[in-house]
Amino acid sequence: MTGDRRGVTLLELIIALTVGLVVIASSLGFAATTFRTVNRSEVTEGIERNARYLGVLFRRDLAEAGVGLDSRPSFGTLQARGDTIVVLKTPFDPLQAPARALRPPPGPGTLLPPGGTCGPTCLDLELGTATLDLAPGDLATLQVNTARRLIVVSSVQVLGDTLRLEFFPRDTVLLHPGAFAGGLQLARNGTSVQKLAFTAFWHDSASATLHRAERFDAAGTLVDEVVATRVRAFDARLVFTDGDELATGSPTDADDTNDWDDIRAIRLLATLAADRADPRINGGVLLARPFEWLVSPRNLTYERNRL
Repeated sequence: MTGDRRGVTLLELIIALTVGLVVIASSLGFAATTFRTVNRSEVTEGIERNARYLGVLFRRDLAEAGVGLDSRPSFGTLQARGDTIVVLKTPFDPLQAPARALRPPPGPGTLLPPGGTCGPTCLDLELGTATLDLAPGDLATLQVNTARRLIVVSSVQVLGDTLRLEFFPRDTVLLHPGAFAGGLQLARNGTSVQKLAFTAFWHDSASATLHRAERFDAAGTLVDEVVATRVRAFDARLVFTDGDELATGSPTDADDTNDWDDIRAIRLLATLAADRADPRINGGVLLARPFEWLVSPRNLTYERNRL
């Protein structure tokens, strides 16, 4: 009669250790994979969140292009040049901002001498009965018959029934011709000034940031905010009614299909990077992804079809 068997054999020990190592290795592999997946999700989610915010922002702001203000062949309510976008509209508070007619000095001739009516950058306007809506830092359009220019108001003074308005001497304002650019002269009839609202976007490649502004301060300087960081690249392409996609409009060339009033949509291209690099993701190289948005402001289509 044999004695009771005690302990384990060497073979049983080896089998148990092998099974244990396999289980531990599988568990560690699963944990490592899960950790990498979670880290990648966190990194990519930061990029996606940035992109979702920009998409909502672009669609909201660009949809207002041309509200109360139609585009002309040489004047676009939606303009783009490279990494800069400008959206123009007429403000409603609650009524549409009034167009104030010029009060010209007495004298002969249809056109006034170059410059303003009360100084090189000064205009006397009819005050009218509408609420005074112009103040230093406001953007306004100076319209002379069919020609339009943008001005930034520097001071406003009420003199009886006259509104005396001064503006900053600039040849270009928000990608548009400013004041008397191109030799524009005021007309005794058909000249008016109207307050505008705007939204501008531009990319600062040095800091990899996207900026947004919708007002000037009293000194005529854009007041901007950073709406996105880690923006490696940003570009805008205008989509015209004939299907062409161009970096900007060309109202002065022989092609009449790429004027500012021929814009159908705008395509925005951006490359957004993660907030940090991870050695377990993308070989340790900072992850970046391209994004694209196509926005068709319905006011542009409405104005074009209405005409």
